Amino acid sequence: GLSQLFHMLGMSNTEKSFVQVFRSKNWLFLVSFVVGFGLMVLMTEVDAIGNIFGVAHMDAIHWVILTLIAMIPLAVHELIVLIKWYYKRTKATKFYKIFTLSFIAFAIVVLATLITLACVL
Repeated sequence: GLSQLFHMLGMSNTEKSFVQVFRSKNWLFLVSFVVGFGLMVLMTEVDAIGNIFGVAHMDAIHWVILTLIAMIPLAVHELIVLIKWYYKRTKATKFYKIFTLSFIAFAIVVLATLITLACVL
């Protein structure tokens, strides 16, 4: 749920940073993100609603961990946008571009897996 909200921010424009998207007065994405995040907090923090969905109450540290893990799709998107911007600027070769993007994507997946395992254990 929460990672989908962050993914929505990144995928609103695959060529620009989500910060640039908000600068162009696309404020409805921000409103939908805040409303979605608020509904998730309500679902876990209000006992009556939490009982309906069968979810447990979360401490502040769990919210921080959840938010950091959920931000991984947005961080990957921002990194890819930065790399695309760099390659457009430097006109790098196609093989080098594909190799670098693949390596960075693989490294991010490994890092996300390690962070998730560290939180679970």
